Amino acid sequence: MDFSPQMWSDIPNVIQHHWKEGNFNWHMVGAYLSTSYCSSLVLFAATGSEAPSWLRLRVLFVLDHGDLTHPSCSPLFLSPPVSSALSLEQLLLDSPYNCTTQQPIYTRHLDAHMTLYLRYAAGYIGICHIMALLAAVFYVKECMPETLLWAWFLWPFSGFGIICGVHRLWAHRSYEAAAPLRVLLMLMQSISNEGTIFHWSRDHRVHHKYSETEADPHNATRGFFFAHMGWLLVKKHPSVVKAGREIDLSDLLADPIVVFQKKCDPFLQLYMCFVWPAQVAHYGWGENFWNAMFVAGFLRYVIVLHNTWMVNSAAHLYGDHPYDTASYPAENPIVAFLSGGEGWHNWHHKYPYDYAASEFGELAQYNAGKGFIDLMCKLGLAGNRKRATAAWALGRARRDKDKAAGIPIPRAPIRPWEVKKLD
Repeated sequence: MDFSPQMWSDIPNVIQHHWKEGNFNWHMVGAYLSTSYCSSLVLFAATGSEAPSWLRLRVLFVLDHGDLTHPSCSPLFLSPPVSSALSLEQLLLDSPYNCTTQQPIYTRHLDAHMTLYLRYAAGYIGICHIMALLAAVFYVKECMPETLLWAWFLWPFSGFGIICGVHRLWAHRSYEAAAPLRVLLMLMQSISNEGTIFHWSRDHRVHHKYSETEADPHNATRGFFFAHMGWLLVKKHPSVVKAGREIDLSDLLADPIVVFQKKCDPFLQLYMCFVWPAQVAHYGWGENFWNAMFVAGFLRYVIVLHNTWMVNSAAHLYGDHPYDTASYPAENPIVAFLSGGEGWHNWHHKYPYDYAASEFGELAQYNAGKGFIDLMCKLGLAGNRKRATAAWALGRARRDKDKAAGIPIPRAPIRPWEVKKLD
């Protein structure tokens, strides 16, 4: 079985070039090695022999300017050609600022002080989905019952790292957590492998400040697919980049736990997401390492990814708007169930500082995240929870008064696909 020797022989050349240029970065090396390994693993699992051309991936390292002609661009495999990637990008979203010859869909332009490396690249996302499909078809039936239970447990466990950690704690500061809990939440968030706390919080703060505008990273007015995952596959709109540079992140940079995880990116996340669950299963109850990696790693990871993405897509497009009738985010109980309580999105966008992210408690509105935070408070690991029920009581009284006076309730603007064509 041959996975192209050039894949590995190119590594010293890439390192040497960036060293001479003065922009060497270990993130670049880690991304290259991890992508090479994952690609080899996919091809081995899918074919057991030399990879067919339709399954080969071309992964490029591109500097901040995204110039495909730069000598740092080193192909992992030799197909498909760049023109195919650009055509796919045009199909994903036909917009002037996304259809570009300067940057393919499997790269993302981070700020000017960082070397561009593969994070949520289209190739990486595609690989993970292929692995998850292989796990569902071939590996689930081979797993021990303990491994299936372990994979199911990691779903909410890693999800709490998103819900209660990076979202409600670090992005919104809706409650306070002691250092031991912050460390635990950082590790749980690393298992979810949805980027660092720093970058996730940055994008989310921009999303709330500029919701449903061009500066919104996953603007839902551009359609379900873009809000769900398409925003990770295309170059950021210039307004998003500008807003990300201007948003205040000083509190995150002052947190040593956040800074530690950021410095360990992407190695800590890759290990905690894929390797650590397999090691626990292998050494804990004798499960085959690869069975556990595919099921408790890749399959669980992709499921959690889509549950999180549903908050950006479905919860912005489908549901009721009882709290803020002029905004797109909606109350969606299905998304709330899948995401552990993040689907009560109309309330959350109205009152983002509310630690519960919903009006009612865990039983009236399913909200596992609120229950987890309440438990941590009882254990003395968290406190200073912020609620918005008093603000809503005043807002509701004002709305009832306006309604009695005949003042119409404001409505959100009609979205592009909702506009009926005139005959």
